[in-house]
Amino acid sequence: LSLSLTPFPIPPPFSFSLLSVLLFSMEQQQPLYPAVGAPVIVTTPVQPQGLPPMSGPYPPIVPTRSDVLTGENQPLQQKDAGTSGEASADGGDKPPPPEAIVMVQKDIVGDEVLSNDSDSNWDEAKGITGGLARLIHNHYYWMYLSWIVIVLILVGLVYTLPPAEKCVPDAGPGQMQVCEQSEHDWELSFRQASKRKDAIGFARADGLEAFETWAPSQNAGEGEEPRKKPSDRSNLHVLFWHDDQDANVNTNIFTPEKVQDMCEIEALVTTHPFYPFLCIVDDTGACAEQRYSIARNFYSKEQLATCPLLDEAAVTAAAAALATKWDTQPESYHAPIDARVGAPINSTRTKIDLGSPLDGFFDEDDRASEQFDLYQVMFTDTKCGGWKDSCDEDVICKGVRSFCTGAGIADGTTVEGVESLLFKRYKLEGFPASGSYEGAFESPYAGAKPKEEYDNEPTMAVRFWSLPLQQEEFTRVVNGDLNFAIFSIIVVGCYIWFHTGSAFMAVLSMFQIVMSLPVGFFLYYNIFQIKYYASVNILAIYLALGIGADSVFVASDCWNQSRSNRAIRTILGRLAFTIDRTVISCFNTTLTTVMSFVATSATPVVPIYCFACFASLVLVVNYLFVCVVTPTVIMLYHVHFSDVGGLCCWCSKKVSGRFGPKEGHVHTDLEDVRGKDMLYKLCCWAKMEAPPGDVTRIASDEATEISKLSLSERFFHNQFFNAISWKVAGHKVGAYLCIICCLAYAAGMTSQAFRLTPPTSEEEWFPSSHMFNADLSHRLFNDWKGSSTNGYMGMAYVFGVEKVDRSPHNRLFPNFDRGFAVYDDKFDITTPESQKYFVSVCETLENYECKARACQPSGEWVLPDENGVVKVNCVVRDLISHYNTFVKPNTTQPVDAIPQSQFLVTVNDFFQGPYAPEELALRVRMYLPSIGLDGDSAGDVPSFSWAAITFRSAVSLPMTNKDSRELYNEVEEMAKDLAKNAPEGMQSMFQTDTQSSGSGWTWMDVEDALIQNLITGFTICFPVAFLVLVFATGNVVIAIFATASIAFIVGGVLGAAKAYYAWDLGIAESIAGVIVIGFSVDYTVHLGHMYKEGIGSREEKTRHALTYMGTTVVGGGFTTLCAGLVLFLCTLTFFTKMALLLVWTIILSIVYALCFFMPMCLVFGPEGKFGEVPSIPHLIQMAMKGCKK
Repeated sequence: LSLSLTPFPIPPPFSFSLLSVLLFSMEQQQPLYPAVGAPVIVTTPVQPQGLPPMSGPYPPIVPTRSDVLTGENQPLQQKDAGTSGEASADGGDKPPPPEAIVMVQKDIVGDEVLSNDSDSNWDEAKGITGGLARLIHNHYYWMYLSWIVIVLILVGLVYTLPPAEKCVPDAGPGQMQVCEQSEHDWELSFRQASKRKDAIGFARADGLEAFETWAPSQNAGEGEEPRKKPSDRSNLHVLFWHDDQDANVNTNIFTPEKVQDMCEIEALVTTHPFYPFLCIVDDTGACAEQRYSIARNFYSKEQLATCPLLDEAAVTAAAAALATKWDTQPESYHAPIDARVGAPINSTRTKIDLGSPLDGFFDEDDRASEQFDLYQVMFTDTKCGGWKDSCDEDVICKGVRSFCTGAGIADGTTVEGVESLLFKRYKLEGFPASGSYEGAFESPYAGAKPKEEYDNEPTMAVRFWSLPLQQEEFTRVVNGDLNFAIFSIIVVGCYIWFHTGSAFMAVLSMFQIVMSLPVGFFLYYNIFQIKYYASVNILAIYLALGIGADSVFVASDCWNQSRSNRAIRTILGRLAFTIDRTVISCFNTTLTTVMSFVATSATPVVPIYCFACFASLVLVVNYLFVCVVTPTVIMLYHVHFSDVGGLCCWCSKKVSGRFGPKEGHVHTDLEDVRGKDMLYKLCCWAKMEAPPGDVTRIASDEATEISKLSLSERFFHNQFFNAISWKVAGHKVGAYLCIICCLAYAAGMTSQAFRLTPPTSEEEWFPSSHMFNADLSHRLFNDWKGSSTNGYMGMAYVFGVEKVDRSPHNRLFPNFDRGFAVYDDKFDITTPESQKYFVSVCETLENYECKARACQPSGEWVLPDENGVVKVNCVVRDLISHYNTFVKPNTTQPVDAIPQSQFLVTVNDFFQGPYAPEELALRVRMYLPSIGLDGDSAGDVPSFSWAAITFRSAVSLPMTNKDSRELYNEVEEMAKDLAKNAPEGMQSMFQTDTQSSGSGWTWMDVEDALIQNLITGFTICFPVAFLVLVFATGNVVIAIFATASIAFIVGGVLGAAKAYYAWDLGIAESIAGVIVIGFSVDYTVHLGHMYKEGIGSREEKTRHALTYMGTTVVGGGFTTLCAGLVLFLCTLTFFTKMALLLVWTIILSIVYALCFFMPMCLVFGPEGKFGEVPSIPHLIQMAMKGCKK
């Protein structure tokens, strides 16, 4: 970045790097004080009458020794250098130049030494930070305006450049857009489970292409017949039960009024204008009967649209007939698990399925996200008309247009979605209740408990759920929760105002912190080329607010403390002191926090990796801003707002002189700065000068006194220090009690943290007060006699696919270029040995007894069909049956394997023989996903590259991580045992589930990775934190104390999650576990750094650290706490969990920093040079001060 300076009264125009600017500034400026060894003359400036106030040089600091500071307000004295015998012009002795200058500055409170700046002549502003201080001091307007220009340019680029096409297809301008979600976002694409799942998908695609070449007349490229089977991803589930189940255990739920309500709810879907274009169709192309509808057991097909009230006798008879079938499908779907055949039930459920695949798609997995969007059109409000020109190329636009046109809906008409119809029926409203921000702050589902009430019957509770409804709600809730980030900004800004006492400082500081997000994003997206931006990245704003405010407090407090530093006489010195302390102190905390995110970035989970990278860059940008921009803001504030004479001098007649102060404490240096300030002179140009005697220049030679400290600083200096240093018989009992209590609590909580395990239940995304809570999920899929087939896990045993080549895949674009299948050259399904082995595996699977907890109590591994028959889709077995029935000569006996010479003939006849077109089409749909022709197949001689056995397992979804891992290990071991006996060419066998990426083995891998990420994070973070602390503080002992504090904080936070809330180690807990390290280290590093700078005994150094950093630590913690508390307003449990973990982190971090780390330093802290090592900050500081040693 470069600066272009205009020809104002500043150095000549130039444009080069910031470092060059600093060096140039250092070369151009003259020192404010005489060089070492030069004559030092103490003068008293006189204001000539009629002239403007004098400006520099100022009364020099007389070099002194520390041992002559005897009085509280005694001026500094020149070191006695003897006499030279030379006479002055008036005949007296001329004082000689001093032999040496010893600048030992001690801030004294009573008899206590508070700090040591023995090598710091701040007013000379040496080194890099000194050069930066000079640049800001002399050109603060241009520094701030230059920063504004640079930031606005970068932000403008972020919001005008287009995003990556693979991230947000067909999006408008603006890079900072959340990437379009896909089912692969959280998938570990380079893990075995993911590769295997993709392997069968790639193999099927390759086989389809080869089949089209070999048998084009079968129209295999058209895929499955549209909407002939139910969709696994889009349907509506509705639960019904008596509101007071305990009082109505034996009350039949099937009464005329209740059955009518059940029918009417189903009709909201089946009578929707778009339903005919999405429903399951029968052979005539009309919408088929809903297999799992409860209403169809009471109403005729014609009545299902109108749902008339039935008479009681008809309902009773139908309910009795239904009760006799509780053990058979599909009736068992409606019965609770404890239902007895012939007995009434007090709860039931229904399901309305939609058809799959939709028109124009090969199967349900073909462009699944586009199909899902089309399903969602029926569930959300849709406006017909206003079609864009590119509608024919946009699948969604084209689909909606065909729905509206086919349903005869006029342009401009809004079609209410199923969700709106349900909201209207049950009077569910969010806040706001309408408009484009409907439900942004409170979802209609929050606290929703829909029910049907009756005059003479028990109330019936109703709950409904659908994946499209949940996705719509998830989007609504996420967008609403992000609105609370605005409240966080306001809350943190108000506390900065309170802490600094300046609204000006608060507003500009908040602007600076918020701007770190888009600037960090610019680096993240354009420099580091990380194009994936997930919704979880938005959490970075809370990190930026907490840590950014903490850094602002460090700079602000350093500025305030510089006023009472006796070694500093000028604003330039104060600025140099502030920048130097801020650069070093915030460098330590930023480095450790960033390293915690670097450790987090080791995860293979892409959204978490990207969040860690983004958060790291935001914090680095935040650090740079606080080093350069915050001092500029402080300078602007000090010149214009530190007293009423700063900007409004024309408003008061009490102001002395054109640039003079109104208040007595304003230093004469400030008058001269204001005298050079363009804005100040513009405001005050017409002010008449006061009599010269009214101008008073005040020397800043005040010593630090208790009264000069703020109220909070006095509290830490006196009350808090006295509490932890309380002595009994000379023993520091107060410190010992603090240490013992902290150790005891840490031990208890750490033991609880070790009890954390992977989730024992499905991850909960909504709170218990939300309708889509864990209770609804449990009621939907558990404790029922039967289930629909898509509620069970699909499985496949694949032969002939050796591996998946991921070389073209970029994990930052999870849904693109996922690779290709590599086939086993030895695979040959045509040999009798291979055929027999294939069939034997089919029979083994059908007879296998599953022992894992996730399996059925009966031990079945394969789900029985509607007739109770356990059968897998075994293509080779059916080919052998076809050969025996249609191909082999009638004179021969049936065989258990097709002769190799007849195998290809059999396949050709099976798919292209003289059979009815419907029969051939059915075979293509049924068996093509289970056997693959290779790309060289042509004409009448196909060859095969792979084959698979597919089936629905008897394992109900979803599963816990523990159950998934147990089942996976059992199934994997079984597959390995089967492969041991495989003939050559069949040994490349593996098992995989065929579920979506958010389920099955791939999600199990994600949960395992989150746990491993926590362990890896700790493995990286703690050693790195220790090394950083060693070189940050320059003392091994302090680093050990600080690292122990961090370990106890982490144990306390994770232990609280288990002990107080009974949480498992889920997504939020595993992310927070590593982030905790970054947050917890800040406060101990601040205190440790200040302890190291103190001099004297342990007590003096501890008091010094508490006095000058205690307020900053509490203030920084409080702002982060405020930002975290706002997260409690969110709906998603992920955010509220993060809020709780963040609150615990801040509370424990402050407690352990003040009540463990400080007492440890007080009792066992290093004195003198004990434990010291060369510290990086010290070496940097020496370079910054221009030290050549």
